[in-house]
Amino acid sequence: MDRDRKAVSVPRKKLEQVLKVQFGKWEKAVIARLSQVRKDDKDTIDRILEAIDAGDLALLVDDAQELLEEITANGGAAALAQIGFTADESITDQLNEYALDYAKDRSAEMVGKRWVEGELVDNPNAQWVITESTRDMLRADIAAAIESGASNERLAGEISENYAFSDQRAETVARTESAKADVAGNLNAYRESGQVEAKRWLAAPDCCDECQDLDGETVDIDEDFPGDAGDGPPLHPNCRCDVLPVLSDEQS
Repeated sequence: MDRDRKAVSVPRKKLEQVLKVQFGKWEKAVIARLSQVRKDDKDTIDRILEAIDAGDLALLVDDAQELLEEITANGGAAALAQIGFTADESITDQLNEYALDYAKDRSAEMVGKRWVEGELVDNPNAQWVITESTRDMLRADIAAAIESGASNERLAGEISENYAFSDQRAETVARTESAKADVAGNLNAYRESGQVEAKRWLAAPDCCDECQDLDGETVDIDEDFPGDAGDGPPLHPNCRCDVLPVLSDEQS
């Protein structure tokens, strides 16, 4: 499946811009917090990093949801075309409904939340959480700067230069989340078609050893791949692996 097709690359670039804006907001919030926290407070770092949760996360979730829904829905349509399946209205409706549900859940999970009765609440089981990883990326640098007695101005400079708020990271997150959404749409369509019994991992060229070990691994369409690979790629940020459908007649 071409993950760089226009139907994916366009919303992916939009998601990247959304993330750049959010990272910029968090950067300003963290730097502003420096002057509000005493450096001799044993919880200094945690108090500074609390700024990562500041602001209206619902706006980020809404923007991400719209774009992930678009990618997931197209992933479903592309998968049906890939196997030569002509969708009727009921299948199309199911693909769109799945895309909405996936995007809603994943956009909330990205910031460590989940939807409960229309409200965003903490999700202790969330995976690939950008708020948590942002704090982790900043923690060591802030700790080192405080330990060395750095001024707030110097610390602010180091925070601004941290990878956590970089354009490169926004691109990585957008590319990875787009791949996740596209693959989710693919797999849902394979299942709904009734023509796909299994799926096969296709490792990307020059991939990591862990992905290479999965190359050619075939499991039932409803089963997870071995180890931590889950339902399918991506296995890690910027993973370029793919999952291939194994049609019913190929299994006989």
